[in-house]
Amino acid sequence: MSTAQPTTEPTAAPEADEIDNDTTPETPDAPQSDEPGSGTADALESGEDAGSEPKGSQADDPRLRSARNDAAKYRTRASKAETDLDAFKQQVGKLFGFVSDDEATDPKKLTTQLESAVKDANEARVELAVYRTAGKDVDADALLDSRAFSAAISKLDLTADDFAAQVAAEISKAVEKNPNKFRLTPVAEPPKPPKRSGADTGSGKGENSGQLTYAQYQALSPSERVKAVQEGRANQILGRRK
Repeated sequence: MSTAQPTTEPTAAPEADEIDNDTTPETPDAPQSDEPGSGTADALESGEDAGSEPKGSQADDPRLRSARNDAAKYRTRASKAETDLDAFKQQVGKLFGFVSDDEATDPKKLTTQLESAVKDANEARVELAVYRTAGKDVDADALLDSRAFSAAISKLDLTADDFAAQVAAEISKAVEKNPNKFRLTPVAEPPKPPKRSGADTGSGKGENSGQLTYAQYQALSPSERVKAVQEGRANQILGRRK
């Protein structure tokens, strides 16, 4: 008795429409183009640059056009001002002898030299004002050597109309604060000898000979006045008789 072999039927392949859509990779959609007349593509085709000047209604805006014109004017003025300043520095440098006609000087160096010259001129003006205002009884050299006084007058405005008056006020303050240092001791003049008149002003012969006048008596020192009274040379002004 023979045994029958099992028969295996072939499995049918799945239909194309039965394939799961989840297993099929999706293809991304192509990028949508922009509307005609807009976007980068249109800009490139027309040859326009993003940084170029606006055209059309923007370019016709009077406010924008006016702003551009003003900016151009300011740039021109700034350039001209810088050129004029350099030329002025050169002229002043030649005037003070800092720059020769055949010498090209660095503007920074010239500026430093000009500032130094102005500083020296201001210091000379201050010193002159102190010497003129101090007077004979004030030591102007001691004032100028004083740091406190120099610091005080350095704050004054040299261009002020009352600059001399301000210097005088500072001198008075310094002398009042330290008179022993800034005030000069006046040299006492020696007493003048009394003038003797050879003329006889009396009614009698030789009655007023050698008598002092009131002005002569006033010019004598106290000790000389006592001596003149003792000698009788002051009898006439004192109303005495011999």
